[in-house]
Amino acid sequence: MNFQEMEYIKKIGQCQSVSRAAEALFISQPALSRTVQQVQREFGVQLFRKRKHSIVATAEGEIILRYIDQILQTRQQIGDYFSRAAHQHSPVTVIFTVSIRPLFLVMPELTEQPGLRLEQLSMHRDRLDTHPWDLFLFASEREIHEKNTVELTRETFCFAMSKYHSLAGHASLTLEEIQNKPLILPSSQTKFRNALNQIFKENNFVPKIAMETDNFDRWPDFLDQSEWIAVAPDYSAGFQFHPQLSLLPWKGCDMQRILYLSWNKTKPLSGDAAYVRDWMLHFFIKESETSRI
Repeated sequence: MNFQEMEYIKKIGQCQSVSRAAEALFISQPALSRTVQQVQREFGVQLFRKRKHSIVATAEGEIILRYIDQILQTRQQIGDYFSRAAHQHSPVTVIFTVSIRPLFLVMPELTEQPGLRLEQLSMHRDRLDTHPWDLFLFASEREIHEKNTVELTRETFCFAMSKYHSLAGHASLTLEEIQNKPLILPSSQTKFRNALNQIFKENNFVPKIAMETDNFDRWPDFLDQSEWIAVAPDYSAGFQFHPQLSLLPWKGCDMQRILYLSWNKTKPLSGDAAYVRDWMLHFFIKESETSRI
């Protein structure tokens, strides 16, 4: 089965009709039917079955359609990869707030794209007008409904520790279970720390603070091979991408932040900036989905 045949089979699955798919592909219906028959012979399965006014994929057809979708997406990504490598590009400026990990730590595959130049700056939202920018990555405890702003994911708060930590084998942890454990906490000036302090107060919990810092880059180094525990949001800290750490849910904590992506309203988003935005949207959608196969 070649790429053209894959496109034909995919279109039939989308249209649920050979005749409508043939019309959309600008080919004859008999030619499209011959393609279906050829692919069915190749794999020894029936791809579609008839319904009253349409056709639907069989169980085997569903599996083949899923693989076709993955293969065609990969083909597109390969084409994008090398077409980008052949051209020079202007830098894309991505602003992120101090509580968000830089993109090169959270999404290394994006920053490794050939020819793509990313300028990443940490800046408060109120200062966006002081520097030209394309994209803005930030977190909020409340829902935001603004033009050119989209929700990426809802991140929860967790306990991060070395995978060799004595508590690393637990399914989740409560405040009682980390009593008297040395903790790494965000600095006292952040909204997240203020929210943490409120939860600690409501639960009569007195943290044993080993360190206070917002430098997430160093946190894995402090946690590795130690009994320290970090309390942090999962995506913003980027701990889920560190192979030496274990992340455990905070049982009983309903505190949550929403990660948002905004793009500049004052100029059209095109070229590399649009590519980075679409890549990030796909990344978070992919992270939130379970495998279909």
